[in-house]
Amino acid sequence: MNSKRLWFVRAGRDAAFFDSFRAEGYVAIGWNRVGKLAADVSDEELEQRFAQAYPEDKVGARSVWAAQVRRFMREVEIGDGVVSY
Repeated sequence: MNSKRLWFVRAGRDAAFFDSFRAEGYVAIGWNRVGKLAADVSDEELEQRFAQAYPEDKVGARSVWAAQVRRFMREVEIGDGVVSY
């Protein structure tokens, strides 16, 4: 992909990671209950991991969260712009 994108990424609860993101020039997301994910995680496994980690939440919500992680893992590129808060 040649065109760069702009991403909005929350820097944790109360912007806990904002200073680190800015100072070290990176951005990250975290779903601690889901655990570490391989870069090549399948869509099915990602959905399953969210279902196991958040059984009390609605299927629709879990699907949205899984889709956000999937997009982050597959689409964010070095050089993209990030707005963090």
